[in-house]
Amino acid sequence: MRVGFLPRRLALVVEPQPDESFSSWVDRMAVRNGCPSWTLVESLGLDVRGLSGDVRSLAYGVVATPEMCEGVRAATGIGAEIVRAMHLEVFSGSAVDPAGVRIGDKESVRQAETREWAQFFGSRVCPKCLAASGGAWQLWWKLGCGTCQAR
Repeated sequence: MRVGFLPRRLALVVEPQPDESFSSWVDRMAVRNGCPSWTLVESLGLDVRGLSGDVRSLAYGVVATPEMCEGVRAATGIGAEIVRAMHLEVFSGSAVDPAGVRIGDKESVRQAETREWAQFFGSRVCPKCLAASGGAWQLWWKLGCGTCQAR
């Protein structure tokens, strides 16, 4: 989040789906707004690493800082509680312990990624659940454990 910067309100905001991951929500909003994901990430006031393949900041979708939540609220009207529920930190105390993960700190993210039962930069998928959700990527798919009930 850029210091002293609150983003402008987006004209088109997509409501988060139940149990949706933050990256899925951002990607769906980018499609709805007809822009690349990195543009929407930047419009939320989040740091963008570059204009290459993965432009999202480190720890994207893992932890939500108060500053990040405030920027997302300013741009979308979505409150901090919902934003945090779309991040892996919601599983804290079970499969994931994001304590010590600092946004933008490559080493803290790397250390957490090697010890946790979660995929920070990838995800599994259940085609049946994806179809049922209308294309919303479920947060629990990022966990290394868990089974789908739709089989």
